[in-house]
Amino acid sequence: MADIFADSEAHLFEALSNSSDSAYFFVSNMKKNVALWSNPAQEFFGLKDKRIENIREFWANRVHPDDQDKFNSYFDSVLLAHAHHHNLEYRVLTAEGKYEWVLCSSYIYYDDQGVPDHAAGFVTPLGYRNKIDPASNLRTIHEFRDNLNKRLLKNDRGSILMFDLINFKKVIDDYGYSFGDQFLYTMGVLLKQELDKEDSLFRMQGSNFAVIIKSCKKIDVQSRYETIKKVLGCVTVDGIEIDQDFVCAATIFPSDGVDVDRLQQNLYYGIDYAKAYSLKDLVYYTDDLYLQKARISQLREAIKKSIHNNFAGFELYFQPIINTDKRSCDSAEALLRFSTPELGMVSPADFIPLLEKTKDIVFVGAWVLDKALEALEKWKKINPNFKQIHINVSSIQFRESGFKDYVFDSLNKHHLNGSDLVLELTESCRVKSTQEFSKLFSEFQNAGVKMALDDFGTGYASMIVLCDIPVDILKIDYQLTQNFVKFPQHRAILKLVVDLCKNGNIHLCAEGVETKESLDLMQNAGADLIQGYFFSKPLSFDEFQKKFIEKSE
Repeated sequence: MADIFADSEAHLFEALSNSSDSAYFFVSNMKKNVALWSNPAQEFFGLKDKRIENIREFWANRVHPDDQDKFNSYFDSVLLAHAHHHNLEYRVLTAEGKYEWVLCSSYIYYDDQGVPDHAAGFVTPLGYRNKIDPASNLRTIHEFRDNLNKRLLKNDRGSILMFDLINFKKVIDDYGYSFGDQFLYTMGVLLKQELDKEDSLFRMQGSNFAVIIKSCKKIDVQSRYETIKKVLGCVTVDGIEIDQDFVCAATIFPSDGVDVDRLQQNLYYGIDYAKAYSLKDLVYYTDDLYLQKARISQLREAIKKSIHNNFAGFELYFQPIINTDKRSCDSAEALLRFSTPELGMVSPADFIPLLEKTKDIVFVGAWVLDKALEALEKWKKINPNFKQIHINVSSIQFRESGFKDYVFDSLNKHHLNGSDLVLELTESCRVKSTQEFSKLFSEFQNAGVKMALDDFGTGYASMIVLCDIPVDILKIDYQLTQNFVKFPQHRAILKLVVDLCKNGNIHLCAEGVETKESLDLMQNAGADLIQGYFFSKPLSFDEFQKKFIEKSE
């Protein structure tokens, strides 16, 4: 035990080991890859010894095949995310030779370098859990699984709707946890009153809820969806009316699946799809959703593998930004690309949101910054007139406590000044809270780093945003540029934007310039910078250097 904890602490391990027959205690030395398990755990899992070496490999052989992806992601998050608390539900092989659902709750201790050091926690068989959720007074996910399994064994036919409360966290943030519990209880009461008496209502995990109905007809499924929509449109708690947004998915059994796990997965596929595309209507499970989810899982694993393999598969491309006064290229935007032999070239629209969702954007973004500045350092030595590189930054990166220092350290590493770098604010930076980042923006600008507002004219990128974000460059979105060309009546908006930039001492960059007509229009309107396929598509490092650096010497 000495390689996990001191001998003087052995009695504490024994005390915790024997404190419960329904929760199995463990402690591990992450660096030495060894763990100790309690005596009850040995009996439950059929372990030959309380001491286990090669932790990840040992448990990977016992985890259900369908849970391998999330089990591996769990270990990756421990190694990369630097979060202390971790919870994961999965199926594991027991001493009886059966797979059983368990909840693993652990706390990770990291050393001064951020490397996982020790971990401790409990594994709880979900069969021990309460049947009724104490907050909503609804039956739990485990009751849902048991109820559905009994229907399937009897060859019953029916449908399941799952809905997820989109802004429930905001309810808690605004009114507190006690109010949130009251909301869930009231919502449960109202739903049971409005739904059919033969419908079964459950609270799943977090803000997910499910309804099992006896009908397979879509008209009946749609009717239940409308009922849920009606109830969530106005839930009154302590005189306060809450209009709760939600997404909803449905699956039919047995046509969509004949086992609990498959049907439950179907619902989560539908919920994820509805969230990804901000769909307000009911989403029915289809095989296409399954294939899309499988591709996302494959992509997630490919990204994890790339990060561990020195970012293999990631590459920077560069698109020139033309100075309209000189009609020359003195800056470029670094654009991230990703490919694998199995997936081929992956669209940024697919992998960028995934990077942000998993927070791997922190690691990949740091790599992008270093490689982009490395390229700029080389190009400045060849062509001193080339002055700037533009890099996209998300809100997740801005929230990292060491982001500012990393940027300045990277500039120093590559012998560059702050004015050599332009940070382009992505949509997430604008949506979250511009005030949250205003101080950081100012610190960058005081050091000479330029700030650009990307994709102006889409989403939240409105003129109001400019009041909150002190930017140096405004980049007009590709589609807005196209509209100015196609619809002359829209050009009054262009004049307003140009005047706004002139009065605010902001440089205007027109993206999406693909034709001579669009070039003339944007240049005559007063755009300072031009970017688009008219001059060049994004190019690899070597192609860009040959065409725009060496040629301009």
